[in-house]
Amino acid sequence: MKRVNSCVKSDEHVLEELETEGERQLKSLLQHQLDTSLSIEECMSKKESFAPGTMYKPFGKEAAGTMTLSQFQTLHETDQETASLRELGLNETEILIWKSHVTGEKKTRLRATPEAIQNRLQDIEERISERQRILCLPQRFAKSKQLTRREMEIEKSLFQGADRHSFLKALYYQDEPQKKNKGDPMNNLESFYQEMIMKKQYSKVPSQARIYIFDICLKFQLNKGL
Repeated sequence: MKRVNSCVKSDEHVLEELETEGERQLKSLLQHQLDTSLSIEECMSKKESFAPGTMYKPFGKEAAGTMTLSQFQTLHETDQETASLRELGLNETEILIWKSHVTGEKKTRLRATPEAIQNRLQDIEERISERQRILCLPQRFAKSKQLTRREMEIEKSLFQGADRHSFLKALYYQDEPQKKNKGDPMNNLESFYQEMIMKKQYSKVPSQARIYIFDICLKFQLNKGL
């Protein structure tokens, strides 16, 4: 991307090169790919983690033959439920245990003690919760760079009128604001600071003026209550 340099006093404007964050990241990735000095140990140390995969089982064999619309809809809903459980990382046996637990039906194929089934159900619940947590995480490029709000605003201003480089936006992202903990005492630091200032200023007021201020506040509270 180029812009006109207004500092040049000649009639011919000089185009100044502006490098966006996406272009910097792309150059960094290219240099990393072309670097032949890396050893096998260094390459293996940069292990990346990915979202776990799932097994795809096509729907169709169970629906073969003649059936009513309601039967087909019920079969399709059951297949979708099984597919969603499979996406959570459960195998066929665990899916059978979980379905029997949800529906309250006892399957003859589950030849295990109630304690073992309960422990298995607890393990399945933990795995489902962990899998849902992983799936809720933002899916980003492994080498994408985290930008502050100011850096993101500068990046957006450089991209005005240059949508042809929109694929570079995948190489960076804006940092998400941290959620404040309601029990954190640091959240009340500002109000505590203001209260201390008011007390300090109030202590400098003469005693007669304090009584006058107190009477005004009392009348205001009484009128507000009425």
